[in-house]
Amino acid sequence: MSFDIERLYDFSVKKIRQFSEEHKDETFYAFAIDASLLYLNSVEKADERVK
Repeated sequence: MSFDIERLYDFSVKKIRQFSEEHKDETFYAFAIDASLLYLNSVEKADERVK
């Protein structure tokens, strides 16, 4: 089975949109995809960790 870039793209867009709807009150400054994980860092969560 070959790698399906269209499928990956469609899945990624769907999940990123879903995530952004669930986190409308946060400002994100970092975004990374590593293997099967999506990493996002927000100003608000970074501020919480500093406290």
